[in-house]
Amino acid sequence: MQLNSRVIFGALLALVFAAASVWLLLMGLLFVALGSPRPEWAAPAWGFVWFEISRFVWCKGRALFGAARTAKKRGMFRKIWLGCGAVLLALTVFVHWQNARWQEQQYFSEDRFDEEFYQKYAPPSSPLLARLPQAPSLTFTQDFPRMDGAKALYPVYAAIASALYGKAAEADAPCSGFLPREQPIVGCRNTPGAFAALLAGDIDIAFLARPSAAQMAEAEKQGVKLRLTPIGREAFVFFVHRSNPVDGLSSQNLRDIYAGRLRTWRTLSGKWRLVRAFQRPEGSGSQSAMQHFMGDEKLMQPQKYNVVSGMGGIVERVAEYSHGSGAIGYSFRYFVETLHPDERVKIIAVDGVPPTRENIRSGRYALASAFYAVTVEGRESEHTQQLLHWLQGDEAAEIIERSGYVRWGEAGGG
Repeated sequence: MQLNSRVIFGALLALVFAAASVWLLLMGLLFVALGSPRPEWAAPAWGFVWFEISRFVWCKGRALFGAARTAKKRGMFRKIWLGCGAVLLALTVFVHWQNARWQEQQYFSEDRFDEEFYQKYAPPSSPLLARLPQAPSLTFTQDFPRMDGAKALYPVYAAIASALYGKAAEADAPCSGFLPREQPIVGCRNTPGAFAALLAGDIDIAFLARPSAAQMAEAEKQGVKLRLTPIGREAFVFFVHRSNPVDGLSSQNLRDIYAGRLRTWRTLSGKWRLVRAFQRPEGSGSQSAMQHFMGDEKLMQPQKYNVVSGMGGIVERVAEYSHGSGAIGYSFRYFVETLHPDERVKIIAVDGVPPTRENIRSGRYALASAFYAVTVEGRESEHTQQLLHWLQGDEAAEIIERSGYVRWGEAGGG
């Protein structure tokens, strides 16, 4: 009777292994078919491994129990059997933990400084910077307005510094490390850093997309009144992996995706793929643009490894996602097309209109918006005021156009 109860116990244990293996196998196949980002323990291979091990445990364990003639031997074999189960469980937990740890590393590794990018556009000698065909009407030889801004706009304000500051801009470029050298004339902190530096009084002017509601609230909290001077226009764009058959989506489709209501590509492309919607961190320029795009719609709360801190990182994530056609991300047109191009991704049309410069100028592309020279009212020195006035003129507009953006004041820009 004792032997039979042990055999029954072993059979139940083996059934648990078998059920786990079947579940892992089915889930793995389902996740691969839909393109869902799941931990590696959900892969079909693990399902097969579990199945084979459980079958071995059942067959061998039953034979060993049946062959055991003494309680001592039966106790030993039971410990071996339970040990196998414990090892399998520990292995599963370990693989899951390692996968989660890798995801964490991926998330934090994007938070890095792209020194190579800033070196390429370092003023005043970079051949990639836009140049005026004639000497500018305004130059500075001292008391230079300190500037910083979004990474995507660095080629614009670096070109402006090169034109107006001359060799004086060279002393602070290229930036080194994640933060620029102390109190630079031309900084490279990116959007959150530049905005914080503007509020703190460390810089005089920040070149940014429209600040987010949270950033405006922070400025109000600190008793700071911002002046937003529009100087150009740029398109906020969405992009997918090149293997995705979708070439365009409606604004409502995109809001449904990022509100979490649309979770598969089935109705959009005919493929049973889950949507992997990457986002940017709060305070970044593209995340602020996304929040403005969503309007009253609530942006879904993303998993940590779906938030990419590096501006170029979100392009790389969509390009490198293992189930490529399921990924989608967002950024700005010129950054994706020119500053960080990747042939594995493609920008899609929105409401049937592609984000070309012509469509930005005409106003046909609805997701085009202004970018600004942001200053703090009451802190603007005489030179900063002169620079703001110059930025609204034809010479600044020519630099903006030559840098790849659209000047403010075109048909779609007021």
